[in-house]
Amino acid sequence: MAEFELLLIGISMILATAFVHSVKGLYHATVSPGRYWIPQVFLWSTLVYCAHFLWAFKDNIGEDPTYLAYMSSLAGAASLVLRAYILSTNEPAQIENWRDHFDKTARSYFVVSGMTTFFTLMALVHNNESTGFDAQSLPFYVGGALYAIGAISNKVWVRGTVAVIGLLLILFAGYFLFSNELV
Repeated sequence: MAEFELLLIGISMILATAFVHSVKGLYHATVSPGRYWIPQVFLWSTLVYCAHFLWAFKDNIGEDPTYLAYMSSLAGAASLVLRAYILSTNEPAQIENWRDHFDKTARSYFVVSGMTTFFTLMALVHNNESTGFDAQSLPFYVGGALYAIGAISNKVWVRGTVAVIGLLLILFAGYFLFSNELV
């Protein structure tokens, strides 16, 4: 097995960890008597982002990957794991009140989400799919700004707006990124 295949398997395993933990957290966030809709939306966002990331960056680790392409892909995958663990901890079944839990972890979640957005943009640039200043990069800049607003604000309506727009943005970015492959 070639070195790039091992790297791809490693990044896929990291993304699988984020995916599985997002599903586990989403389950408990949905069935818990103390459920709260904002973490549910963010867990859905993380889940969809994992699927997009795995598909979009499978080519980042080609037969001759650059160090920056590898590191930006690895950092993006690792930050998705952090997103899932910040929202749903190691044991999401033990979270009794998801609103209180989210209020305690929201700022960390927004900072890590901003990092994910940055690493994803860097991976796009290093994979020569974007210059970093084109229309394809726009969802990542908007997402980074949204997460910065979420990190600064403590208002529920702002965080809810960031959650919904963030999920729509991830879905839009996925469609935009994959539109050439879908046709």
